[in-house]
Amino acid sequence: MSIEIKDNTNIHSNDEINQDNNELSEENEQQIQPSLLTSNNNELPLEIPSTDIINENENDSTAATISEENSSALPLSEENSLVLPGSEQDNNNNTAGDTIQSESSSQDDDDTHQLLQTIADKSNKEASLTILNTLVEGDFDLDKNYIIQKPKNLYELFSIFNKMSSLLQAEILSVLIGIMRKSERNLLASIDAQIYQEVLELLNKIDDDVVADLLVDILTVLTSLTINVNELKLLLHYLKTENRIWKKHAIKLLNIFKSLPYRHGPDEFFNFPGRNGSGIVLPPIKIWPYQNGFTITTWFRIEPVANGIIEKEKPYLYWFCTSKGHGYTAHFVGNCLVISYSKLKEKTFQHCIQYEFKPREWYMITFAHQYQRWGKSSIHCYINGHIVSNTNYSWYIENNELFDKCFIGCTPDRHELTSFSGQLSTFYLFSIYLESLIIQGLYKLGPAYKNQFKFENESAHVLTDIQRKSMYDGKLMNSIIFNYNPIACEEKLVLQAAPKTNISYFIHTAHAQMLSNVRSVITYSIYSTLHSVGGIQVIFPLFGQLDHQQIDNSINYNVCSILISTLCELIQRSYTIQHQMLNSKGFLAIGYHLEKASKQHINMDVLNSLISLTTFFVKIESKNSPLLLKQLFVHIFFNPAIWIYCSVDVQMRLYTYLATEFVTYSEIYHLIQPISEIIQTLHTLKYFYWIIDPSHRSGFKPKGLNGNRPTREQIIEMRRYMLLYLKQLVISSSGTQEEELQAILNYLHTVHEDDNLIDVLDMTVNLMSEHPRAMVPAFDRRQGLKTVFKLLASSSEITRLQALKLLGFFLQRSTVKRKTDAMQPHNLFSLLADRLLLHPNSFTMATYNVLFEILVEKVSGLVVEKRSSEITADWKIENPAMIKVIATLLRNAADNIHLYDIKLRFLDDLILLASASRENRRTILQMSVWQDYLFGLAYVYPTHEIQFEITDRVFDLLKILLHHAIKYEYGGWRVWIDTLSILHGRITKEDYYRKVNKIVESIKDDDDNESISPRKLSGSQTPVDEQIVSTPTKSTSSRQVFKTNQLPPFTISEFKYSSMHIRLLHNVFDSIEIDIRLWRSDSTKSIIDAINNPDNQIFCANVVHIISQMADVLCNACGGLLPLLASATSASVAGPGPGPGRLNFLDPNTMTSQFR
Repeated sequence: MSIEIKDNTNIHSNDEINQDNNELSEENEQQIQPSLLTSNNNELPLEIPSTDIINENENDSTAATISEENSSALPLSEENSLVLPGSEQDNNNNTAGDTIQSESSSQDDDDTHQLLQTIADKSNKEASLTILNTLVEGDFDLDKNYIIQKPKNLYELFSIFNKMSSLLQAEILSVLIGIMRKSERNLLASIDAQIYQEVLELLNKIDDDVVADLLVDILTVLTSLTINVNELKLLLHYLKTENRIWKKHAIKLLNIFKSLPYRHGPDEFFNFPGRNGSGIVLPPIKIWPYQNGFTITTWFRIEPVANGIIEKEKPYLYWFCTSKGHGYTAHFVGNCLVISYSKLKEKTFQHCIQYEFKPREWYMITFAHQYQRWGKSSIHCYINGHIVSNTNYSWYIENNELFDKCFIGCTPDRHELTSFSGQLSTFYLFSIYLESLIIQGLYKLGPAYKNQFKFENESAHVLTDIQRKSMYDGKLMNSIIFNYNPIACEEKLVLQAAPKTNISYFIHTAHAQMLSNVRSVITYSIYSTLHSVGGIQVIFPLFGQLDHQQIDNSINYNVCSILISTLCELIQRSYTIQHQMLNSKGFLAIGYHLEKASKQHINMDVLNSLISLTTFFVKIESKNSPLLLKQLFVHIFFNPAIWIYCSVDVQMRLYTYLATEFVTYSEIYHLIQPISEIIQTLHTLKYFYWIIDPSHRSGFKPKGLNGNRPTREQIIEMRRYMLLYLKQLVISSSGTQEEELQAILNYLHTVHEDDNLIDVLDMTVNLMSEHPRAMVPAFDRRQGLKTVFKLLASSSEITRLQALKLLGFFLQRSTVKRKTDAMQPHNLFSLLADRLLLHPNSFTMATYNVLFEILVEKVSGLVVEKRSSEITADWKIENPAMIKVIATLLRNAADNIHLYDIKLRFLDDLILLASASRENRRTILQMSVWQDYLFGLAYVYPTHEIQFEITDRVFDLLKILLHHAIKYEYGGWRVWIDTLSILHGRITKEDYYRKVNKIVESIKDDDDNESISPRKLSGSQTPVDEQIVSTPTKSTSSRQVFKTNQLPPFTISEFKYSSMHIRLLHNVFDSIEIDIRLWRSDSTKSIIDAINNPDNQIFCANVVHIISQMADVLCNACGGLLPLLASATSASVAGPGPGPGRLNFLDPNTMTSQFR
């Protein structure tokens, strides 16, 4: 970048200042100017590009001698001392300018040729030293003399660079990089030499990798300070591929991007060379503010002076004194800062701040002077917003004295030993004592702040509410005595930037003046330059070149990590970049390029950069953060097409982060909309991270088939992590989670492969179990029962079990009304049995346990074969319809040893439930035809021991229920009557099946015989109907084939007592007798008292009805009541033995065949 320096020796009206300027030696003035030659050997500025990055204002006596004719070719902008070449000139001016440029070019060629001849016959070491000597105009020494004095010679060096050997090139570049990093002045001189374009052109011609790396380092160091629009355009143009091939060393040039975001210090600053006569002189101050205290603050950066003597050097940061030397000063001794106070007739008081200031680092120093009228005053020293030292002493100075010796960066004698070497940012003097809260706020505003604390919005994202209120209430703004910053400069004049309404403490104008070699430097950061060329989106096309090859046909897979890292750093450090990313939908564009690029580019570094950006968005408080975070997740993190073919380590790191670290940020759920991420995650599971190809059964075309997919085990593990953060997203959503649950139900409804849906189903069950308050209403409104019954048709028992668990948790956590409205209108309990009967042979103990849990609504999260908890009195039958479901499944399943175990378990559980609670018994008795369900489990004609055992359990349960009905339920005797009739029908049907089976067996035997013996056709032969039908049998639980023309009709036979009736009768009468014996055992009460007891009225009434009914049966068996009475009173009844006319009391075992 070009820097033009003009002389202005009469810009200040103070005679003393003008005299100081005239005393500056011409030699010192010429040392800091760029070498600019005309045909008359006069110095002129080099030709400069149309835009500048750095502006400097420096006193140059030579520039003042340029004639008007020549200066018209290089017009100067009046604003902020920014030098720009004119874009519109008349023909005469252009001709004059062309003449000067032609003469300068001829002179440059002569100098270049002379330099080549100088180093032609020398060794690399001698040639290198010769070139370096020309740069520093003397004997180069890395410790004592390394400041570049002739930027023009540096430009000439790169003009002949291609004519040197690789070793010489590398040696020179290494030294140049070292001295540029060592001194900011060298860096500024290099920028003045305009070598950026030259280096880029050389990079495309150099073949040696070492030299190329050093050239890239040169560019990196240059851009670390400033990069203007033209330079950024040149850089991006060089990085643009041609015919899908990167230019030579272009990949190395990407390393420049790594350093672009890391910018320390302000964009504008005063540069102090530390030479004789350098500094900033202030106008006289008529009144020093001490009544309310005062505060001095600034940002500075120390740069050691080449060939300096530490023992003698005492550079001053500021000197605010009277002509007598009384006042306030601050100077450095080594790396320590000493503040001094001198008063009339008293010794000078000094206070050393115990803090080591490191060279080339920016610090904010603040001295807050507090005045105490009746006691000792104090000075509080702050560094980077933190107090490091304080001291007490009296520092009152008579207010009638004039502070006419005020300097920044030097003393009145302006000797080089007392001149400050380094950089200073904005320099403030306040007329009040600043508290620590405000000083900390000043530090947060940073070294680039140069305003008047007038507009609160300028710092809304930096300061806390308390700090913002304290700093922008107007008090701080009104207390500014002076504000000198490098932007408010007009050539050598430093304008007063304090509010015009403030009280003036100066005798006349408050503007200061830069002396000698001090210059104001304005640099352009990558943030402002990007804004000038259109924003951060100019970098996006580089992502489209990821798969482009280098010259050797190879592909560098580190390009993406460099670009992503740079982008993330830029976003984190600039609100402007964040706004540009938001408006341009930057993450959408980047996600598109990453999706199309080879997945080898997306490595662990890329992922870590994106994760760090996520952490940044979560922790900062910004209006842009939620929207940017949402775009980042939607277009990159939750875009499976980007990650599915990446390395397994990268994918595992991504989903592990989302499942562990991501879900721990409680703030993140308020920044993004979880529903979109939930839908995207389910889409990812469905189309990308499937376990079994869904195209055959589910019917949709899966994605992620074109590359190397992870293995089945790896996908299962990744899905587990994805479901962990998916679950967290669901429960973190505000509201009723209806949309979130609907998305999950849609997945379960459209995916039919058990392996692809079981883990999502498990997560849904867990959500229903752990968060019923939100999930149960949503499940009901979104008709989740449809999904449950769809899943019950699955061939996988695990899927059916989890579907039953889901149903169980819904019923368990629902109100009675919700449960009734959901299940009864469509008789869903019956449909439940029908769905489970689609797989009748898969009725296992695990299925029974889940059904029993639904029965009592004590659903657990685990699927177990053996229930660990024991049934107690607090277990209630909540869904009695499940008894019918279980009984139906048991009746329709094929008999086997496992089914017997389930029947025994079911009957034992019912017995325990009935025994433990009266409510449970009443619930069973209130069911319709509950006896039929129990009799269906028993065996009328058992053949195995376990069948006898099951039948015994059935009658034990009947005994308990019938006893309860007779003793506690009004009209309970009717239950007994119903039980007898239902048992009769059950036995009749079993007899019918046995008869049919015998017929079928006989027909089968006849068919077998006919197939063996030869057939003889005769006219009397009757043809056999070959139509085949099937009839179910209960005894064998199978269906036999028989011929319909020989099938007898089924009819209910007349009632008769079977052995099962007798057994049932015995159980009921036995329970009645036990209760009566208990009455009799109580010696304190008679039987009459027990009968008259109100608690026993129901029992007595039911017993009377039973006895009456049994008497009717007995009478009917004897032919009626009259024949029975007649027989009882007949004279033929003479003895106890059997005979005609006597009543014969039969044995119970024979009553079945004789009592009719």
